[in-house]
Amino acid sequence: EACDGVLHRAGPIYTAPHQVDHGQRPLAADHAFHHLMHAGCCHKKITPPEDIAQEEMPYIKALFAAYAQATGMACVTKDNLSTLNARYRRNYSDQRENYYNAVRVERSVREIFENGDVEFGKIKEDAYNGIIDVCWNDFDDGFKRLLAVLNQVSQITLTKSFLTQIKDLINNSEKKGICHMLVNDGKIQWVFDDD
Repeated sequence: EACDGVLHRAGPIYTAPHQVDHGQRPLAADHAFHHLMHAGCCHKKITPPEDIAQEEMPYIKALFAAYAQATGMACVTKDNLSTLNARYRRNYSDQRENYYNAVRVERSVREIFENGDVEFGKIKEDAYNGIIDVCWNDFDDGFKRLLAVLNQVSQITLTKSFLTQIKDLINNSEKKGICHMLVNDGKIQWVFDDD
């Protein structure tokens, strides 16, 4: 679903040709984004599918490894997830929602902004740099590492991309979802072999 408005870069401002005010000043990036979002060009919230998508497998396996290490189980899978304590089941559900919230933003900015994929990559890099030291800390188990990293990413301010200036585009849920994208990219993990 491509948008019919093409955004053009003019310094730090992105405008669509039909989106100027009466003074002919371009709208700020967040105004352009929100205008296009309300016009239906932004992906709507994605509900995680019941079946795990192939693209989710790396971060899902990492979550299951963290739950297994924390509970002392040999292996956690989708099939035995229901036997875990409620906090792990809720965490699983929350993390899938966080992941899909980040995916929604990534897809939207890629379609709305000419260099949206590059800008989203800058956000991922910024998040990585803000969490990696916490990720390398010693933890009793991978679940504790996961929680510490997600807490850290919620507290940092991402600034490397103009996208972070767009109001309500990237909130805590999206930041947490970006951590799962970093797991998918092989940049971070919750359980280390020498834990």
